[in-house]
Amino acid sequence: MHASAARLARHAYRFATSHQNAYISATSIWQPQIVGLDADFQSSKCLRVEVCWYVGFCSGIFMAPPLLLDLKTIDLNHVAYDIEAIRKINPHRHEMEQLTSVIYVANDPPTLVGLKEVTMDEFWVRGHIPGQPIMPGVIMLEAAAQLCSIGHKLLTPHEGFMGFVKLDEVRFRASVRPPSKLYLIARLKSVSSRRVVANCQGICEGNLVFEAVVTGMLI
Repeated sequence: MHASAARLARHAYRFATSHQNAYISATSIWQPQIVGLDADFQSSKCLRVEVCWYVGFCSGIFMAPPLLLDLKTIDLNHVAYDIEAIRKINPHRHEMEQLTSVIYVANDPPTLVGLKEVTMDEFWVRGHIPGQPIMPGVIMLEAAAQLCSIGHKLLTPHEGFMGFVKLDEVRFRASVRPPSKLYLIARLKSVSSRRVVANCQGICEGNLVFEAVVTGMLI
């Protein structure tokens, strides 16, 4: 049984057994391993919650998609746009500057790789979470959106602010803790003079930490 599926099954089972009138069921594929978690599994009833494990469902949730770009194929020390060049494109300043540099730009397909140096000086470290700082997911997505804004500007020079207005297919797969380097990949799949849609991913310490489809509009 997939380790992540087993953990989720345990959480579901603990939740179910803490309520009245509930039951959990599993398909025969997973049932032998899940039932082994507790002898009372089959008789547990609460809240009419049904957890069905099957291969297609678990594969869709637990298996990470391929990377948009293999970072081993590019020079991670290269700087295409430093912070000063980024400031000429993006208006974000102070705490909301979430890109350290852009290290890679390609035209076919339109792809950018950005770097965010995550330090102990980040504004969220004190409160998220005290003693165990974890980069908020919304900040990761903001960094990706800022990278998309640069990509849009490079392809369709314009005046104005590109704000992101929609997020789809968002999944967080691992945490980012300072100090570390968060690499952001944005592959632009739809670009017009006023709109950009991009597939985005974040990679930290070789692990895919998030994925999302980001949509931005010229404001």
